[in-house]
Amino acid sequence: MAEKIRILAVDDNSTNVLIIVKGLNKFYQIDSAEGGQQALDKLKENEYDIVLLDVNMPEMDGYETCEKIRNGDRNAQVPVIFISALTKLNDKLKGYAAGAQDYIEKPVLLEELAQKVELAVAQSKQTESLDKQVKLATQTAMTAMSNNSELGVIINFMELSFQTDCNHELLKAVASSVAKYQLDCVVQIRTTTHPIHISSSSVAPSQIEQDLLEKAKDANRIVTLGKRGIFNSPRISFLVRNMPVENKELNGRLIDHLAVIVVAADARCKHIELQEKKLGTRNKTLDSVVEIADEEIEKIQHQFLQFRTETKRIMSEMHIDIEESLVEFNLSNEQEDHFYRILGQGERAMDDLSDWGVVVEDSLSRIKSTVISAIEKMD
Repeated sequence: MAEKIRILAVDDNSTNVLIIVKGLNKFYQIDSAEGGQQALDKLKENEYDIVLLDVNMPEMDGYETCEKIRNGDRNAQVPVIFISALTKLNDKLKGYAAGAQDYIEKPVLLEELAQKVELAVAQSKQTESLDKQVKLATQTAMTAMSNNSELGVIINFMELSFQTDCNHELLKAVASSVAKYQLDCVVQIRTTTHPIHISSSSVAPSQIEQDLLEKAKDANRIVTLGKRGIFNSPRISFLVRNMPVENKELNGRLIDHLAVIVVAADARCKHIELQEKKLGTRNKTLDSVVEIADEEIEKIQHQFLQFRTETKRIMSEMHIDIEESLVEFNLSNEQEDHFYRILGQGERAMDDLSDWGVVVEDSLSRIKSTVISAIEKMD
């Protein structure tokens, strides 16, 4: 069974109030007040569905009373119907301006009054329901917009993290992304000999914050300490100094977002770690190749120097032996000149061979320089 509509009837004339009470009491729950101030006092203490308000009252007339109802904290939206003997257009306009839903002339017809009460209360409840729907829709829209904005921070972090090539850059990316949530944090990476820290604000990480991160790394993924929150992964953790615990809905969303960021940061941190290991292995291999090439080039250069020295020695001895032999052979000048020409041709051929060796030596040196330069560029 539906609850009866609760009416507050306000009139300084008790007879008028009695008529309304007797006429409507069977269908409605009626309370009364003998003046404007008494009506305001009752509205502060009780909830009413509608107020029936006389205009001509001492001390505080109906218009002033209605205005104060509208400016109050409680029952400010309660529908008001004026009941008055004043029937001029100006009187009704004043009632409308004060905030009334309707205006009934005296003497009152109870059947008409009941219809207007039903209509005013129904409209008031419909308006209240629409207001709630609008507020809910607005709240939902604002929440969706906030979520989209908050998720945008995660997406931007993903993009930024893929551009990082070292742990220091990744630290900055995490700190700056968390700061976009209006949060202050300390970030720690543990892939080096000593943990690396950075703060999202000008407040440097304190020793106790560093110790907390170091000890909490083996704890749960998320550790809450009042306004402090620690978010952990195997390689990276961060401590938030000012979680919005006073706003449970926002705090819950941010916890979810930060948990995603720490997992994504750990994955990127692992990738950087693997890349650094691969780079270290590659550099060692290249260093080994350069070392071997350098040794072989030095061997070739040494062998070539020995070859050139030995060649010169053999040619010199051959030249002396031929000169001595020519004296014993008693050759003519023409014959001796012929042998000397042959000997000169041999010496020039040996010199050409030596020059070719120099070219080979220069080529090997250039190869070595090229390999070293390429490695330096790769680093």
